[in-house]
Amino acid sequence: MKISIAERRKAPRIPVDFGIKYRILRGKNIQKLEEQSYRIGIAKNMSQYGICMSVPDPLEEGDIIHINFIIKDREIDAFCSIIWAEKEPEGNMYEVGFEFDFLGHYDSLYLIQYMVEMFTKYGMI
Repeated sequence: MKISIAERRKAPRIPVDFGIKYRILRGKNIQKLEEQSYRIGIAKNMSQYGICMSVPDPLEEGDIIHINFIIKDREIDAFCSIIWAEKEPEGNMYEVGFEFDFLGHYDSLYLIQYMVEMFTKYGMI
């Protein structure tokens, strides 16, 4: 039985729209990882466990990336695993969902605080 993405989620999501700088550290479709530079993706939604974003690369489940983004003037760095990926219906972009594998303690607390603020803003709590 296939479980939908919504059913697999561990936490509620909030809509977002910001750039994420990412670099592929381990990827099935990438030939020369050592030559990979940082790319830009657009975040679509997030929880304290991960983010969904739109990217130009054909990432696959199990790929590992390093990300960097800014939330309210704070720079966040994390190492993440791609959980799911699919080609967007139109254009040459891919939608991917990833979870945080390593996020510093203070960055993690900051993200949770941000999420609580956004849940309140959107009437989710």
